[in-house]
Amino acid sequence: MRKTRLLCLKEMRERPELADLLVLKPANRLSITPVTPDQWRRVLTALESIA
Repeated sequence: MRKTRLLCLKEMRERPELADLLVLKPANRLSITPVTPDQWRRVLTALESIA
């Protein structure tokens, strides 16, 4: 498993392709919010484009 850099909530909110993440919806807790495989791929793509 490889480590990724932190993608803060502000950065996530700025990316339309991540808008459907549960963590960005009101009343969800970051530590227990699931993501689908497709959502995780989009997060990794967002991280690569920032680096």
